[in-house]
Amino acid sequence: MRTFEHFNASFDAICPICKTNKDAETVLIPIPGTEDDGIVEAQQMHKKCFDLIIEMQGEFLESHG
Repeated sequence: MRTFEHFNASFDAICPICKTNKDAETVLIPIPGTEDDGIVEAQQMHKKCFDLIIEMQGEFLESHG
């Protein structure tokens, strides 16, 4: 997954997980249902926040699977 060195706080953007726009490593997450001719809209999220969600999802699946 491609990462970006800085969070783009333009247009009052915030991370949907931590609700901040702190300057940190960032990833773009595709928005389901927005694909058009191979192009998809995306929402930026801090990489640490994304990693936390993935880790929590894995732990949930292990304990409930």
